[in-house]
Amino acid sequence: MYLAGVGGALPPYSYTTAELAPFFNVDEKTAERYQAVTGVESRFSVVDFPGGRRQTCLNETIAAEAAQIALDRAGITRDKVDCVITATSLMDYLMPTIGARLLKLLGIKEAMTYDLYGGCAQFMHGVMMATNFVRSGMAQTVLVTASETITSFFRQFRHPVDTFIFGDGAAAWVLTSLPNGNSMDPVFEVKETAAGTLSEFDGESTEIIIHPISGYKEDFDLYHVDDYCDERMAALDHNPRGNEYRFIHNSKLARKVASYGIIEGLTRVTKETDVHEGLLVPHQGTLPVLNDLRKKLPEGWTPLVNLQNRGNISNVCVPLAMHDHPDKIRESEHLVCAAVGVGFSFAAARLQRCDG
Repeated sequence: MYLAGVGGALPPYSYTTAELAPFFNVDEKTAERYQAVTGVESRFSVVDFPGGRRQTCLNETIAAEAAQIALDRAGITRDKVDCVITATSLMDYLMPTIGARLLKLLGIKEAMTYDLYGGCAQFMHGVMMATNFVRSGMAQTVLVTASETITSFFRQFRHPVDTFIFGDGAAAWVLTSLPNGNSMDPVFEVKETAAGTLSEFDGESTEIIIHPISGYKEDFDLYHVDDYCDERMAALDHNPRGNEYRFIHNSKLARKVASYGIIEGLTRVTKETDVHEGLLVPHQGTLPVLNDLRKKLPEGWTPLVNLQNRGNISNVCVPLAMHDHPDKIRESEHLVCAAVGVGFSFAAARLQRCDG
């Protein structure tokens, strides 16, 4: 099976950390500290913060834009798509699904659709599903999309630093049984995939982020004192009723397990092979996560990073990094894409450049 096309799309608004800070009552000095800690200098958003903090475009809208770019670059028409797999962490609608809405937006009359949600690794899980569909003969061409509108949930964030970590965007892959020779992108064969979900890590529950449906996008007061919780927030963290309504982000646990998941994925897709070097496209979590990954990464692997001007876009991180850096992708013979997500889940794929 082959990766024949990659596409990416970004929402209309872009904010530096300094530009975003006033909307969350964060002073300049604190904003600078958040930027240094997260490694994110700017991010794209679906929210018009100066214009009333309104979300102006939807998850599936930017997904459709990225998907069409991927199809065009693959040289594959929409009537050849017989399966669509979508991945997101936070959808705008519980129903109908993003997959169903994508068919309408792309003008695809009929296709199998599967919607994955629940964390940053779901796009790579979708790639694994697509690989199995094609190899089993269930499908010939699968469109896999990732799309996020995380910043529209700013009212749910428990601490303002979360506002400065995340960004919005979309990306897509076209996976097909046979490349048609019309692709504008370098064609890679998907050689191996792997995935897993761990319920605990070193004896600790792996719920990196908890985001319940109850409360959804309602306003509430941010309880914080600098980088630490005050008594009210601490009480809410241990109150089961309170946890039903609030976005909870365990950043310490995220730093602990993220690099492990990426390296575990890399290890599983390269074991028992002679592939010991290449380009690694990892999930773009935060600067501490990426720094920890660089320390632990096996020699010979170079990480591709675009966190600085994109932020953490959850499922979109891996495919959008490829879309943003086509020259580096073209120069690579061996490529490993690896992601980690809440749960704690991880998934990876190893690809090899095709000569013809």
